Amino acid sequence: MTVLYMRPCCTKAVGLKPWAIGPSLIVDILKHCQHDSPMPTLADFDYDGKRALRELVEQSIYGSLEQVIASLTVFTHPNTVRLTAGDRVFPAVRFRAGRGEKKGGIKTDTNGVTVFLDDNQTPTNAFLWANRIRRNPKTDLQINHVWNDSEDVSSYTALWNLCMTPSFLAKLTDTDQGIQRVLRHHATIIYGDLVPVPLRAQLPRPDGYAELRWADYPAPYNDCDELKQFMLARMRRAPRSRTTVCARDVGWCFNDGGPEPELNV
Repeated sequence: MTVLYMRPCCTKAVGLKPWAIGPSLIVDILKHCQHDSPMPTLADFDYDGKRALRELVEQSIYGSLEQVIASLTVFTHPNTVRLTAGDRVFPAVRFRAGRGEKKGGIKTDTNGVTVFLDDNQTPTNAFLWANRIRRNPKTDLQINHVWNDSEDVSSYTALWNLCMTPSFLAKLTDTDQGIQRVLRHHATIIYGDLVPVPLRAQLPRPDGYAELRWADYPAPYNDCDELKQFMLARMRRAPRSRTTVCARDVGWCFNDGGPEPELNV
């Protein structure tokens, strides 16, 4: 794998503006970048993958790992999230095979709530449909949880708790506490009171947050019915998918949280 250093001069050479670069432009940048010194290897970073990533990014037009996250992370438009009142889109949680649970099953959680047992399908579909995104498996994108509690039915498919990044950045949302603080603070800023108070409490602004430039949101929906009908159309195309079964047999954020009768047709 080629290790790429992207210098400001490289972006000028191909006529790019800061923050406009994307992974598809790497080939163009390589054509214009000239380096006299040897490319660093992993040994030069003391076999520290996170250090390698951070130092490479610091020499790019992004300047910091936090800015890469801000530029390459997609959040749902706040207006769309408010159409769901901040509720879970589907009453699902991650199944636990070690407990004898099976994907597609139904159980009652410790709070007496009937929940659907799933993997990542329900939160993934909730995010993609809320943003009208058609994901090609070859594009290496991943839906991530901002707060990762896969057994909390109230947050597992809630749009305020979901974002999308390139797969090569997704691990940072789970393991890098600095990146987690940035994402969580941003979610509280853009979604406000839709984020539950316990999650918003005592969440200080990370250093450098004010200087970050975040990507634009995908276009919002006009009203609840438009969002509902778009999601229903997607589920009708896949009547046997776990997402459809969940909405049909257990419920979702529309129809007062109950099962969706229109999926029985």
